[in-house]
Amino acid sequence: MQPRLPDWIDPAALIRQGRILEGTLPVARFARLADQLHDSDGEIRVELHFGRFDAGVEGIKGRITGELHLTCQRCLGRMDFPVEQEIRLGLVESEAMIERLPEGFEPLLATEDRLALTELIEDELLLAVADFPKHAESECRTQATDQDSAEREIADTEHGDNPFAALTDLKKH
Repeated sequence: MQPRLPDWIDPAALIRQGRILEGTLPVARFARLADQLHDSDGEIRVELHFGRFDAGVEGIKGRITGELHLTCQRCLGRMDFPVEQEIRLGLVESEAMIERLPEGFEPLLATEDRLALTELIEDELLLAVADFPKHAESECRTQATDQDSAEREIADTEHGDNPFAALTDLKKH
């Protein structure tokens, strides 16, 4: 079992210490992601390295891995979504410092000593998940079957007996 990650971190202190945080977070802890989830089973594995990196950037490098069970927006069924998200965050103290970050680093604005680790990981997951997650069309059998049935019903109505034909006959008399 992986160690439990802290709820709050002090990123500047962890960077100075060159620390590494490894552990898991239950998917159920990601409240903002809940609308896109089919279920909240599983865990996300997190590995974060704090320190000084390329071009002297102080920040966080790491990786988030796991699997989310999303709701397919085409068939509304469960869609297993593998997560392999790289993190490269440069710690900045003001918006003016953002422009000085080298390419490949996203800014992490540190205005306070504390940072909610779960929210940081959830932000990265939200960026990884598409706005409208869908299976490949070949995997959405439910939708294709329902659509075929609906098209057959429309075709039968157009070519079969019209329920309003009796009204037309009454109108003529």
